[in-house]
This record gives sequence, structure tokens and C-alpha cells, in this order.
Amino acid sequence: MGNNYEGAWMCKLDDIKTLDLLSKIAEEHETMIGIDFASSQIYNKGKYCYANPKRKLSPEKQLEFILDLIKTYGLVYVEDPFHENDFKHFAELTKKAKCLITGDDLFVTRPERLKIGIKKKAGNSIIIKPDQVGLVSEALKTVQIAKKANYKTIISHRSRDTSDSFIADFAVGTSSPIIKCGIHGIEREAKLNRLVEIWNNIKNPEMAKLNL
Repeated sequence: MGNNYEGAWMCKLDDIKTLDLLSKIAEEHETMIGIDFASSQIYNKGKYCYANPKRKLSPEKQLEFILDLIKTYGLVYVEDPFHENDFKHFAELTKKAKCLITGDDLFVTRPERLKIGIKKKAGNSIIIKPDQVGLVSEALKTVQIAKKANYKTIISHRSRDTSDSFIADFAVGTSSPIIKCGIHGIEREAKLNRLVEIWNNIKNPEMAKLNL
């Protein structure tokens, strides 16, 4: 057991046993599961290379594997299921799956890459990291393009983030239904505390409605 650099818990269970455990916990607490596959990090020489259990999957087998996970565990959120330039399989998964198929490395918050994804029907939601694209105005431009195409916008922190809480305000200000900031660590708690503060200062606040 331990924590990685994003504050997430790590364990020695293999991927499937971990999902089995998370599925039971999610059911007990009436919540849902999502997975960030970070596939660009495990893609090597045309294969997706998993460590535990060890396996190497072609893009087609990766597609089958993810569809099976979505069905088995009722996944509502799938992020970066393929490597950062695989618009084709992103589009195939989006067509076949009834959940959020989210691009992070696929789009890197850039309007021009999002436009390619929209044209190819790759994904139906996008990670927005204001500091990734460099300017808040450019991030807002990407949000506007996404909303016009009915892509869900998910405002996200960065790995090894600071305790700055700006993305909480950005998420509320852009009416984004999801914010991704983690739960463990001062830098993540700062965002959550800011969300609570915003909630307490709004008359008749409501949680975002997320239609999958």
C-alpha cells in the first residue's frame, strides 16, 4: 500500500481484482466508477502493455477489453482509452459505448485538436486544463467549441499540482458538470474547499445534471 504522485492509493492487487473490490464499494455507497487508462503511457510498438496481469493488446483487442469493462463494471467514465493520436479507435468506442469517452492526451485542451476529434466523432467529452494550453482565454475557447458540439467539459488539475484553487472557480464559471481534482493532499483539498465555499455563497445551489 502507498500513494502515487497524484495522491492515489496503490496496492498489489491486479487490475481486475481491484475493479471487483471497487465495484462492491461503489454499490455500497451508491456511486459510480470511471477509469483513466492513460493509454499513451502504456502504448509501445503498436501494443497496449499492461503490467498486472501482464498482457499486450492490439488496438482492436484494447477496444474489446474496454467494452467488456464498461459492461461488466457499469463504467460511466472512460478517459484516454487509446493513445494520443488514435482518433479512429476513440471514434469506434464512442459509437459503441453508452458512457463518457473522454480525451485528455487526445486533445491537450487545444482547440485545433478538439476540432479534429469533433469531425471524426472521437469522444464525447474533454479534459480542460487551463495551464496546459497556456492562456485562460484559450482554455475558454476550447470550452466554447466543446459545448457547441455537445461535448461534456471536465475541468482538471495537473499531476503534482499546487494548492491554487482557481480551477474550482473555472469549473463553476464555465458550468462544467465535472471537476477532476482528487481527494487526498493539501493541493487537492484546496480545490474541494473552494467548491464548498462557492456552494455556501450561492442562493439555492444545485448539483450539475449529467445526462449520459
